[in-house]
Amino acid sequence: MIDLNTDKKIFVLDDDIASHEILEFVFERISPHLKPTFFDNTEGFLGALDQVAADQLPHLLLLDINLPRFGGIYALEKVRAMPAFQHIPILVFSTTENKKEIRECYALGANGFFVKADSLADFEVKLKSIFEYWFATILTP
Repeated sequence: MIDLNTDKKIFVLDDDIASHEILEFVFERISPHLKPTFFDNTEGFLGALDQVAADQLPHLLLLDINLPRFGGIYALEKVRAMPAFQHIPILVFSTTENKKEIRECYALGANGFFVKADSLADFEVKLKSIFEYWFATILTP
């Protein structure tokens, strides 16, 4: 379990509702201070970002690359164009290791790219490592 002193707001864009439940379970196991907000479509995600108050910005954004209509790459590009979110870490995830998509995500300002793990235990290990890095190891603005 990560020892966090404050709540960390995480906005997750993923169209798979089952993934929301898995992520919520894993987040709670990692730390009760991880506070996810889930979005199942890009339009709702971007609309919520437009409405969030400056003192309520999320600490991290997780974007699924494969979404119907407007995918994670589109969302990444739009978020990076929003001045309030320039300093917010954005991690993109997928079920595949498509090198072209990975390069495109980094070129558009992603701070990381990871592949979803095959098992719940592996997913927990991967996310714990990510959260330890972003919330317990480095400093962000």
